[in-house]
Amino acid sequence: MTSRSNQASIESNILNITKRMRTEFINENGFMDRYTFRWLQNILRNEFKSTIEFVDSGYDLSSYGNRTREKYTLSDYETIGDFLNEPTGYTQATYISGSGLAAETWEERINGLFIDALTEWLKESGLYESILEPEEGLEMIDDSFWDIYITERVSEYDWSERFYKIPMDALKIKALK
Repeated sequence: MTSRSNQASIESNILNITKRMRTEFINENGFMDRYTFRWLQNILRNEFKSTIEFVDSGYDLSSYGNRTREKYTLSDYETIGDFLNEPTGYTQATYISGSGLAAETWEERINGLFIDALTEWLKESGLYESILEPEEGLEMIDDSFWDIYITERVSEYDWSERFYKIPMDALKIKALK
């Protein structure tokens, strides 16, 4: 447990972090954009397109991602959002009765990037240690930190709504660090 003064200090640090997140992390050309541009460019260089196969087993309807030997090209997509609708070639369980398995899309994969990018940005910015409980050493406050303190103040949706509308041609002209 932390004392009230430690809790106040933690909350003050979190407010500072969320202000900086808006200006340095999720803004246009911010860290999240650069991180995701690198990720997308890597996919376009190294991955192959996939198709989706639908199978009705009589018990459920499943979709499977199948890799092709065809490379991605920027001209096939108008926006980044259009590209993210493409299947990755992987299949995942839906845990929904009657749905069976589903082909994973790049949009589903990109959703996991937000926390990865945020953690990397916090470390590079020197802010990571300021959100740790002093009494607990290097353990995070708890899982509710992301839900309560970050996602309520800085929404991944705010970033994705703008980012998904960026023309695909931007990937070839962005200078990345």
